[in-house]
Amino acid sequence: MALPNALQYAKSKETKEYPVVAFYFAVTIGDETRENTTKGSFSEVSGLTQELQTIDYRDGFDKKLVPRKIPGMPKYSNVTIKRGIFYQNLEFQEWLNAKEYTEIDRKVVTIALRDSEGQALIIWKLSNAYPVKIEGPTLKSDGNEVAIESIELVHEGLTVEHVTKS
Repeated sequence: MALPNALQYAKSKETKEYPVVAFYFAVTIGDETRENTTKGSFSEVSGLTQELQTIDYRDGFDKKLVPRKIPGMPKYSNVTIKRGIFYQNLEFQEWLNAKEYTEIDRKVVTIALRDSEGQALIIWKLSNAYPVKIEGPTLKSDGNEVAIESIELVHEGLTVEHVTKS
């Protein structure tokens, strides 16, 4: 009897009793209707963080000694995506090194966490994203790892969508 692969195992465990597995995802950079869309084979995505800043406020008539906490502006961390380096694939370098810094090409980045059948379960969308840092691989003469590059993206908003399964 053959052992089930990881996706078959995940499929057998897909109920509301188990959390979703995090190893099956897809990254799309750019609008799918435009020509310069990148659909990715990325090995890691990190930094899908959003927080709400608070404002401390206390007026002169307040009898409490503790200031009120008022909701402020949302804050989003930079998102880092990692992928294997391919020969003569310079699209991120070209995107980062755009000639006009005031008119950098901002793109929508979509990260879709998928189920065992390839259907999106949760979708994160970054609006107006562009690269601010590209880090090359760690090179070791005695290693046997794939060369991985890391791309750090800044963005102006993060939305999360939970897809209902039919």
